[in-house]
Amino acid sequence: MRGTFLDTARAALDAATGRPAAPDDPPSLIPPGDPPVIRRLPRSVDYTHIKMIILSLPAPLTTLVWRGDPTADPLWGAFNRKSLRAIDRQLQRREATLAAHDPAEPATERALLQGLRQQWVLLCMREMNERASHERPRWMTVRRVDPTRFPPAFRPPGPPQLHVVMEVWKAGRRGPALIDQRTLLPTVPPWGDPKVPWFDPDEHHRACADLLRQHFADVLSRRCGRRWRSQYAPPGWPLVTKVAVPALFELLRPHYAVRSYRDRRQQGVAGHYAAQLRRDITEILHLELPLLAKDLTIARVTAAIQRHIARGRHRRCPAPPRAGRCRPRQGSA
Repeated sequence: MRGTFLDTARAALDAATGRPAAPDDPPSLIPPGDPPVIRRLPRSVDYTHIKMIILSLPAPLTTLVWRGDPTADPLWGAFNRKSLRAIDRQLQRREATLAAHDPAEPATERALLQGLRQQWVLLCMREMNERASHERPRWMTVRRVDPTRFPPAFRPPGPPQLHVVMEVWKAGRRGPALIDQRTLLPTVPPWGDPKVPWFDPDEHHRACADLLRQHFADVLSRRCGRRWRSQYAPPGWPLVTKVAVPALFELLRPHYAVRSYRDRRQQGVAGHYAAQLRRDITEILHLELPLLAKDLTIARVTAAIQRHIARGRHRRCPAPPRAGRCRPRQGSA
């Protein structure tokens, strides 16, 4: 797969959603941008909250990297099975080859490596931020600083012009401690306008990669995307069944009427959700995650909801004390 990274993403998205309709096709009864599932949702549902759930998941370009064809390029196989450190080694070898044979290599190879290096940095940052802030021994921050926006008495130390600061912090008894710092200055953009502060993305990714290799060995030892995907087909990934479906279920369940039961077997939580809710969750994921949830079925959504309810019930019920524990003392009342 030697095409550019964006060309690969467009081809996969077209294959998942279907090509745009030709001009001679008959007009649709539903206006563009207004799918039937959005019309069918209860009026009390704010679709902005649904979009917030979708945007909290890994981006489509990231999931595309996980689903790349290993037979087309070894790099796709590394993103599918290897650790972040092994992926970095393969990227470094390809980048060194590109630098040594720059005029001979096609432009598509440079675009592919740039896109994959950016995705590698984003994956490392996501793995780094999986833990809560108080549980992370080290973390990295990337911020853009413009000293001209501060009063002269409060300007931060560093270059007087706009710049990017990368910092690595370490938790300690007396509070966070700065252990490493990099500063990137703007350069002249490719179109040659010196008035526009432009930061070279390749330099930005190289600086991030150097800090990650130097200070985050535990992060690089992890398998790429281990929390979000598995060896199953994409509709069965934890991203869909353990994150997206439960989040949509908890958001939408209060907006759907549930038929009341008189049977004693229906006193628990299981079964107390509408069939229309399951259908709407399925169609929302078909619409919002076409690369992953294209083949998602209502039965799989139902099973994911049932497992989510069972896990919640297990967390709410305290475990019974083990035998032999908490024995009363002799002579006590």
